[in-house]
Amino acid sequence: MKRKKKTRAVSVKRHGRDCRVCLHPLREQIEADFLAWEPMAQIAEEYGVGSRKSVSRHARAFNLFSERDKNVSMALGRIIERGANCRVTAATVVQAC
Repeated sequence: MKRKKKTRAVSVKRHGRDCRVCLHPLREQIEADFLAWEPMAQIAEEYGVGSRKSVSRHARAFNLFSERDKNVSMALGRIIERGANCRVTAATVVQAC
């Protein structure tokens, strides 16, 4: 049986002191890209905020994952849109999600 990973509450104040996303002048755009299901690695590279983990940590601190999850229709739309240009398999759909 798999154990559920415990998550502890993040101090937003403490997080903001060192977070490269929080300190970035285009923070709102970074968050908008995240909410629009842009890949975290691509966001990190495009804005120079470190790694995929940096974006993930920021998103977790500000509960952006649940906000993004509410917007599943956008992700599905991107899959459908790109489906015309590639061979669609179950694996590619899962990977895109």
